[in-house]
Amino acid sequence: MALRGPSDYSREPLRHPSLRINAKVALPSHGSRTHYFTLLSFPAFLISPRGGTAAETDRLLAVQEPFNAEPERRDLLASYITPVDLFFKRNHGPIPVLDDIDSYYVTIGGLAGGPRRLSLDDIRKLPKYNVTATLQCAGNRRTEMSKSRKVRGVGWDVCALGNATWGGTKLSDVLQLVGVLYHTEITPSGGKHVEFISVDQCPEEKGGPYRASIPLGQATNPAADVLLAYEMNGEVLKRDHGYPLRGIVPGVIGARSVKWLDKIDIIEEESQGFFMQKDYKMFPPSVDWDNIVWSTRKPQMDYPIQSAICSLEDTSAVKPGQVTVAGYALSGGGRGIERVDISTDGGKSWFEAHRYQKQGVQYVAGNITSDKWAWVLFKAIVDVKGDTEIVAKALTLLLPTQQLGIAAIPVLTCTGVKRGKSALAIMAILEALDQTTPVSGSSTVVSPENFIKCLKKFYSHWKEDVSDLWGSSSAIAVATPPPSDDIRYRKSLALSMWFFGREFADTIMVFLSSQIHFLSGQDSCDLLQHLKTPVSKAVGLDIVLHNLEKTDNGSLSMDRILNSVFAHYEYNSVIMGHIAREKPEGKAAYLTASVLRKYVVPKLENIVVEEKKVSHSKLMDLTEKITLSPTKINVKLKAGNVDICYPPIFQSGGKYDLRPGALSNDDDLYYDSGSLIVCAMGAKYGGYCSNVARTFLIDCSVEKCNAYKVLLKAHDAAIAALMPGSKASMSYQAAVDVVRGDAPDLLPFLTKSSGTGIGIEFRETWLSLNEKNDLTLKEGMVFNVSLGFQNLLAKNSDEKVREFSLWLADTVLICNEKPEVLTAFISKTEDDAFYSFDEEKIGSPSKPAPKTEQMAPLKVKPVLKSDMMLSLKDNLRSSSRTPKEDLRRQLQSEILKRRTNETAMRSDGTNHNLVERHGQFRAMGELVAYRNASDFPCVDWLEIQVDKQNEAILLPIYGFMVPFHVCTVKKAEIRGDSKRSVYVSITFNVPNSVSSLQDSGLQANISVVFLKAVTFLSRDRRHAEEVVQSMKILQKGVLERAKRASLVSQEKLQLHDGLTKDKIQLLDLWIRPALPGRGRKVPGTLVAHVNGFQYTVSKSEKVDIMFGNIKHAFFQPAERDMITLLHFRLYNEIMVGSKKTRDVQFYIEVMDAVDSIGLKRRSAWDPDEIEEEQRERTRKREISRQFELFVRRVDFIWSKLKFNQLALQFETPLQKLGFSGVHGKTSCFIAPSPSCLVQLIETPFLVTSLREVDIVCLERVALGQKSFDMVFVFQDYTRDVVRIEVIPMTGLDKIKDWLNDCSLKYYESKLNLNWRKVLKAMMNDPESETTDRWEFLNPDASDSETGSSETEDDQYEPSDMETGSESDAEDSDSESVVNSGEDGSDQYDRDSDQYDGSLGEDDGGESWDEMERKARDADAEMGSESDSEDERQRRREKAKAKSHRPSEPSSKGLPQKRQRLN
Repeated sequence: MALRGPSDYSREPLRHPSLRINAKVALPSHGSRTHYFTLLSFPAFLISPRGGTAAETDRLLAVQEPFNAEPERRDLLASYITPVDLFFKRNHGPIPVLDDIDSYYVTIGGLAGGPRRLSLDDIRKLPKYNVTATLQCAGNRRTEMSKSRKVRGVGWDVCALGNATWGGTKLSDVLQLVGVLYHTEITPSGGKHVEFISVDQCPEEKGGPYRASIPLGQATNPAADVLLAYEMNGEVLKRDHGYPLRGIVPGVIGARSVKWLDKIDIIEEESQGFFMQKDYKMFPPSVDWDNIVWSTRKPQMDYPIQSAICSLEDTSAVKPGQVTVAGYALSGGGRGIERVDISTDGGKSWFEAHRYQKQGVQYVAGNITSDKWAWVLFKAIVDVKGDTEIVAKALTLLLPTQQLGIAAIPVLTCTGVKRGKSALAIMAILEALDQTTPVSGSSTVVSPENFIKCLKKFYSHWKEDVSDLWGSSSAIAVATPPPSDDIRYRKSLALSMWFFGREFADTIMVFLSSQIHFLSGQDSCDLLQHLKTPVSKAVGLDIVLHNLEKTDNGSLSMDRILNSVFAHYEYNSVIMGHIAREKPEGKAAYLTASVLRKYVVPKLENIVVEEKKVSHSKLMDLTEKITLSPTKINVKLKAGNVDICYPPIFQSGGKYDLRPGALSNDDDLYYDSGSLIVCAMGAKYGGYCSNVARTFLIDCSVEKCNAYKVLLKAHDAAIAALMPGSKASMSYQAAVDVVRGDAPDLLPFLTKSSGTGIGIEFRETWLSLNEKNDLTLKEGMVFNVSLGFQNLLAKNSDEKVREFSLWLADTVLICNEKPEVLTAFISKTEDDAFYSFDEEKIGSPSKPAPKTEQMAPLKVKPVLKSDMMLSLKDNLRSSSRTPKEDLRRQLQSEILKRRTNETAMRSDGTNHNLVERHGQFRAMGELVAYRNASDFPCVDWLEIQVDKQNEAILLPIYGFMVPFHVCTVKKAEIRGDSKRSVYVSITFNVPNSVSSLQDSGLQANISVVFLKAVTFLSRDRRHAEEVVQSMKILQKGVLERAKRASLVSQEKLQLHDGLTKDKIQLLDLWIRPALPGRGRKVPGTLVAHVNGFQYTVSKSEKVDIMFGNIKHAFFQPAERDMITLLHFRLYNEIMVGSKKTRDVQFYIEVMDAVDSIGLKRRSAWDPDEIEEEQRERTRKREISRQFELFVRRVDFIWSKLKFNQLALQFETPLQKLGFSGVHGKTSCFIAPSPSCLVQLIETPFLVTSLREVDIVCLERVALGQKSFDMVFVFQDYTRDVVRIEVIPMTGLDKIKDWLNDCSLKYYESKLNLNWRKVLKAMMNDPESETTDRWEFLNPDASDSETGSSETEDDQYEPSDMETGSESDAEDSDSESVVNSGEDGSDQYDRDSDQYDGSLGEDDGGESWDEMERKARDADAEMGSESDSEDERQRRREKAKAKSHRPSEPSSKGLPQKRQRLN
């Protein structure tokens, strides 16, 4: 072979002379004997056969044991990347020799697809990766360990490690060459580990090669960065370090990174090599070399957290004063070093040292710019005054602290102070890193304050609901299980964590009305001892501790506790409550079924509906990503606990393989008529596996459908046979009996078993459900019941549908009464598995079914599988069925019938208008400036004057001063540019014009005004400006008072009287509309009280929102935008500062919007940018978590009986159903919620309640248009419509489907309608209540049906309505027959000081320019003086004919249309 392990040390390579060696050598003697001794600090050149010098008098003869050496401490810290020559050397035999590189190859075999030989060139062709990783010998620091307790092995100091950049290909890529895919935990042949086999000869292996293994899941995970390396620090590997090829397993002890690779095998169990089974294992202190049992411990993998000080090797040279303390810290598993602490007083006080890796790059634990597999160097400067104990400790991201042992606190003596021995190695090791990681925030000391707080809540809840929730228990017992590696949720341990901030394992707690008994070990009793006094004083409870000795089974202690219980209550009938045994949670099964139902099925439906081409392998990758990120489909499971059992399987087109190890090929999904689609997937959660498989039939023949029905019946029979006490073979026999009875021809194609046991292992072969297994089943067992027909032949000439297979699989739990199907969340019934292109086969549904990807459900409830599948049956494309648009029309026809009936029912009532206001309404009185003539002031000058006291303006008209109330003025302005004289133009609010008055009480006084406009000439410009400004200020004050007078009186807010910590609150929120003054600059706090919310900035700046006034509540996380918000739409307006509004929003910015003003381009890998992005993501997640917690707690309050009539619940807009459009002259993103259509980012807000909508009109829907408009018409015709403009035409189909799902009738129009005149015609037409009033909007209606032969162009009349939202119409001067509605939202500026209803904002009267234009027209009509009388007469007749042109006739109720261009 090309690479071989020699039997002697004659061909050893050269080594660096500064290395410290640890090897036994044979030196020449002056006699006939050879002396052997161990060198612990010997120059390296003395053992090199070719490293001698001419000055040597004695020649090294032979090396009897392998070469092991480490660098000096000062050399180790010289650089972040350890030079190759100074890298530690660890060998178990002679260094292998490579004779011919072209003949070298490594074999990949074992329980994989088949053995494959790869040359070094083959490996180099694969993608190359560079990974910076620290390798450490597992025996590092063994010399120091021996000072505490004698250990065996090579005596290393603290430098048996090194950091290098390794170059090579990932093992996960290599294994794919033999059919082992990414993230594979087990191969179809049962392989679960990857074994590396070297060529060196090890005495411990009895002359055989060195071997070690790692789990298959780690080897196939690309993120684990396991390499087959052929480079080290940019150079070809040296012989000492594994040339030509070695394994690199980052974060794991160096013993698993095998050098000089010869074979890589997939094996079922861990490697049985010496260094896996009888070395590098961790035992408790009670085990010694005489009683050790190697098989009781797992091999060590990840090296523990550790640190070492390397700068104080020679303490005799240290002088008093400032001393530099430097060293390294590292932790296995890729856990970053969060902190390194230094103590100069033996651990009494600590300060943080500076950490670094690469020069010029700040080290941040867990940052992408940091090397997670590499060590971290640290440095600190300390003051040394005398005898000093210096200690270093490291902490990781998971916050286990490096523990300090005997050798961790050395005595440092300084020259000139006190001489002593050399310092011990300053290092500590966490020897049990695999133990349970402490919960963040847990402590070894129990907090009395937290315990007392929790006790109060516990006893309060027990006392209040003792009969309803606690079963009338007199005492409550809680028993926690002993410590274990089981990471599943346990209620008892969760209660212990809630009480004490830590898990009290193996403890019994008994709660009485005045006592608490604890039965636990000595350590737990010691921790609870200090709670007695504070608990007794604060709560009045006595804590009784019962110490459980190691030799005691606890029966006597339990008798004492029970006697105390009976004595406490003085009667024998005591009800003892306890936490019931927890059933298996089935989270893995829930995850698997959820992915299949919520993602896979809708994905397949979309592919078929849209006729997309997607390969099986692409579907496999997408499904795998979703499975590993369950939150993307709203499955609230921790992604860190999720893994896959095998890559998801998708098969169609006649190629089927019913095995979990089958692969999804690169063929496109085949879904033509007669095809079948097989889907299977297995997921693992918390170490437990599950499996599910389904088959979907697309317009299949009766033959295939009958075969599926037989399989379904057999599968159910196999599940039903899984009962406690029955034999495992009975399950398969039950399936066989069904097939034999219903379709005996299919029996040869049935799979040979009905499944296997499943749990921690995906396939428990000893629990196989076949006809030969007579194992007795027990309650609690879990099985993967998998049954199928393989390679059936149909009577069809098409190859892709002639051969087919059927497969069903479920995860089933054996229970006492009947088996529980844990994956029943995804249905397998015929109605859900059969799809048909023919409408006659499936019938017409009685009501439209919602689509899983397009609906906005009115309630958050589980969607039935039948509802999900019906949408596909209604929408599949085929030439033999009705087009999708026709199906929409059918649904619209049903909606129209239903809405017509509802309208008829409303017309029978007294009033069909929706009454929005709750409570008592107050309005302002009539506008009166002077009640008596005696109140009129004496005026000496005929000029415009403002009487602020009586809120009036005095105007000189025909020599008299005429008073007008200030609110009768619509607009006042100054015209003209002359400095000497200007014109003061005043326009009044008159009937049949848009008023600037929003208060209904003020609008009622418009009819008393007899003057429309008046203009005055003033020669004093300054006086004119003062008058106009005074009028505006005075009117603003009156309108402000009118706003407050028109508010509906509300109930009084009842404040929460609990502790601050118990409040439901959100901090640092901003409000819109903004509060004036300090509230504009300072965020506030939103608190949920007994009957409403209160937002507080300061004592004087508060906003109260009552629960009874809330119409809709929304929670919108920061997905598309930079704010997370809560939005409330109210029934009645409230005052926020000086604004009267029906929309109140509270928000917080999750990130700052910063525009860079520099011209320098920054790199995408800029560490500062990356760190900033990480901080923003962390902040975003934390804010979202706080808002979600607030929403959940408020929803819980609203769910109580006293708030049931309000029907309140926070809704979240569905961003995936949203679309872009223009609302309120602002381009924005609009999204539906379960009951509304909302836009909550830009002002004016849009909140349109769908239950109040009568119809929706889609305008400008025509061929060639790039966008269209959508108009919402309300059932209350006195409200303005809501218009959304410039919606991209690509979203038309999605919006139509959404409207159908919401049961809203919609119409299409090629033009924009004048909706004010349409609604006015509707209100004036009483017959429209009982007829189809909107029939004229139907595009299919003929001209004869409309009763008019006029074309649309003849009916066109330009509209004076602005194309904005309903709130925009408030400031419009066009004619309106309705009041401003709520759904357009009150329009306000971001600046609350800006006045939006004052004078000068409306153009109801003629402007100065209009009057000048009329004058010019009159002059033109009269002509010039030189014109003849005949020419003047012709002009007059022409103008007269133009002014008397007859108006265009229009049909009754027919809308006037106007053309709009893109």
